[in-house]
Amino acid sequence: MENTIDHGDEPATYPSIEVERRLSTIEGLCAHLQKHLPEIWMREHVEDIHDAANSARGHFREFLNETRAERMRLIELSCASSK
Repeated sequence: MENTIDHGDEPATYPSIEVERRLSTIEGLCAHLQKHLPEIWMREHVEDIHDAANSARGHFREFLNETRAERMRLIELSCASSK
């Protein structure tokens, strides 16, 4: 017998993972640009972009941590009502 898992209740993608991927992409692009841009002021602007992305990542993680308890309560509530 084949082992199968029903993934019907799982979302197609997880927004938190997608946000982390995009922020990592920004980080990689910024690192590349900082090595290859000819002007100091251009590299400084890229550093500002990099700092803003890191700040966004921190705020997003803080948001996820603050809402974790509420999400778990809603999951438990929905599981209990479906039984």
